[in-house]
Amino acid sequence: MKSINYFLKKFGHKTFEEFPFNEVDSLIFCQISYLNLQSFVHSIDEKKDPAPYQQIFKKENICALCTHTLEERKNKKLLSYFLSAKRYQEMKIGYYCKHLNEKQVIQFSAVTFFFPKFIYVAYEGTDTTLIGWKEDFNLALLRKIPAQQDAHHYLMEIKNLTNLPMYIGGHSKGGNLAYYAALNAEGIHDRIIKIYNHDGPGFHEDIIHSEKYLRIKDKTFKIVPQDDVVGVLLNHCDAQLIIKCSGFSIMQHSPFCWKITKKGTFDAVKHVTIRAQVFDIAIKKIVAETKEETLMQFSDILFEVLGIKENMTTDQMVKNPISFLFKARKRYKALPKSDQRILKRILKKCVQKVKKEKKKLLRDQRKGEK
Repeated sequence: MKSINYFLKKFGHKTFEEFPFNEVDSLIFCQISYLNLQSFVHSIDEKKDPAPYQQIFKKENICALCTHTLEERKNKKLLSYFLSAKRYQEMKIGYYCKHLNEKQVIQFSAVTFFFPKFIYVAYEGTDTTLIGWKEDFNLALLRKIPAQQDAHHYLMEIKNLTNLPMYIGGHSKGGNLAYYAALNAEGIHDRIIKIYNHDGPGFHEDIIHSEKYLRIKDKTFKIVPQDDVVGVLLNHCDAQLIIKCSGFSIMQHSPFCWKITKKGTFDAVKHVTIRAQVFDIAIKKIVAETKEETLMQFSDILFEVLGIKENMTTDQMVKNPISFLFKARKRYKALPKSDQRILKRILKKCVQKVKKEKKKLLRDQRKGEK
């Protein structure tokens, strides 16, 4: 399958003059933002000049950069292709920022890529920590999350550190942060070339119809996989590109599953799958029909069962699934009966709503075909 690694092999030798910057370049930078950059890239607080990427992505650093990241092996291969790509040879990396706070439910990270004629501000999406996943989950429940404010502050700092035109983007939650930062930033609109949301959640209805959102709408570009269950969350009125992917359901969220054409663009399709449509409708209705206080209780209880207090990571879940399920069951049994009832009630409601919306959607489709 042709993926972002194929793009680097096939188009990595071309300069931006020969083959203009596009949405695949954007996704690659977003994927790099997930790496363990804190030990290799100067912090934004240091205000030191960005460093050449060859200095950061040395072969002896690759293992440390990729250890315990999502899809560690694929990240290592990505960096090996990136190092030999003429396309990025003038790139520098700087102004790294990371903020992790369990009590406030914040998992925030951002980094900026510098080129002679533009910069790319990349917001990291959800990492392997349950704090990050809970924060992502809360995006569908709350009007605002703390990381969005961090994203706004970061962009305003970058604005004052360089005068170059900018691309802004992120994958997963990072895509939402990119939009939020851009729509709230002042004195920066004319410098923004494009804002990329790679399969990230949207916003509540009032925000997407606000004057601030409409001001950046012509510069937004949202991309979702065809069997999407993340980027369809909440409302979105921006231009969309739906793409072919390998994998199934949530697995399509991985950038390494996104298919690339021989022309170096994403392989587009016209519609998301029935499953993605059903999930989108069901989640929106559950959020609309349930009190915010109850949803927040559900979020707290769910992630307590998953192991957020024991610093459980998704990496540990995947590597030791039997051990994880055993411990999750034990944590569930230790919950107060009232918490158990809330968890079961909301989960049951989710299953029922998905079944109901699937039947309705299939019935409507059959009517439309007659």
